Amino acid sequence: MIDLSSRIGMPIALDSETGELEFGDEVVVDGCGERRLAELRDVLANPEVLDDVADRPAYLLYRGVHCGGDTRLLADQGLRYDLTVTLPGEVNGELVKTAGHIHNDAPDGVGYPEIYDVVHGHAAFILQEDEPLHVTIITCGPGERILIPPGASHLTVNVGSEPLVVADLVAIASQNDYGDFRTRRGAAVHLFRDGDAWTERINPNYPNTPVWRVLDGTRIGDFAPGDGQIYTDAIANPDDYRYLTAPAPRQAEMQALWSNHDR
Repeated sequence: MIDLSSRIGMPIALDSETGELEFGDEVVVDGCGERRLAELRDVLANPEVLDDVADRPAYLLYRGVHCGGDTRLLADQGLRYDLTVTLPGEVNGELVKTAGHIHNDAPDGVGYPEIYDVVHGHAAFILQEDEPLHVTIITCGPGERILIPPGASHLTVNVGSEPLVVADLVAIASQNDYGDFRTRRGAAVHLFRDGDAWTERINPNYPNTPVWRVLDGTRIGDFAPGDGQIYTDAIANPDDYRYLTAPAPRQAEMQALWSNHDR
């Protein structure tokens, strides 16, 4: 077991073989689930080769993870802390990934943003904006984090050789829409294993050829003050995270974070 407590702020350990998480007695998990490769058929580059591995787990979901004493605090903030474990591997060369989604709009008319924090392993986050079609791929290791801006479709790819544990902090009212990625068989760019590295391949199911860039490391600006645990900081400093539930006042700042190459 790998102890993740210092990176999360709660007593949680990872089984490096199965990807399952083990929780301390004071930790509450509102819901958990599993997505098998068969459930990703609509977003894979080559779903026709899936049959032999269709029952293999792709990722494990743990929703509403929190210490029991923080239940009311998080509810009052309207925030939810989740953990996702994406297992290593590939399907005919394509690296295992999450299904991908876009968030609905908050009551102020702006899409809900989200913070992703890499706890263990190595991730490539794919962010996509459709008008015009533009993709950003950002790679992160343990302790690095990104902000998903309003209106960006996104997914997570495990580009490493061990389970990838990613935490996310998001509004409870945020809902995931998987429709566009399912219709187009994933994002406009797929990631494939290339020796010890990975490479991009264009998804031909889009009417326009995508433009993309690859960035590395944290891209959060001042939207998560400090470099400690996001869970602990959100509990201690709720006012610093109000943009997650009411994004309109800081929409321009969040979009600007991705409009240039500065962190």
